Amino acid sequence: MRGSKSLHPAFPFLNSVWEDIVYDLGDREIVALWRLVRWYCDSGPLPNDDQMLAQVARVDKRTWVRAVRPKLAIKFSSIGSHWHWAEIDTKIADYQKKIGDKRKGAASTNMKRWGNSGLRCKHRWQDGVCLNCGRTLRLIR
Repeated sequence: MRGSKSLHPAFPFLNSVWEDIVYDLGDREIVALWRLVRWYCDSGPLPNDDQMLAQVARVDKRTWVRAVRPKLAIKFSSIGSHWHWAEIDTKIADYQKKIGDKRKGAASTNMKRWGNSGLRCKHRWQDGVCLNCGRTLRLIR
């Protein structure tokens, strides 16, 4: 899903961990797995659909079914109609929590700095005071 917000923008594995994961794979399978992991980080669990997975991995369906899928399927766990990778799910959840905490902190800081007035208030001014939020106009003389 290009152009949309990624669930986890960075590659979820350190180089040393990645090397351990792919030590038994050939170049074609390593590239296919890398593409699947990036798609997973962008969009969430992979659909258990050979056509879609082959398209994401950028191999033809026949090659996917015969050569690539058997080697890569053992890296994922199949839950329902999707392929999951628990370690990536954990990293995505941690990242989403961290982003949520940062958003709450930023909102709190903005609230302290600016009070209730902000973009949400449709100011209705009367005698230099907003009737909605109470903000006062400072007149420059």
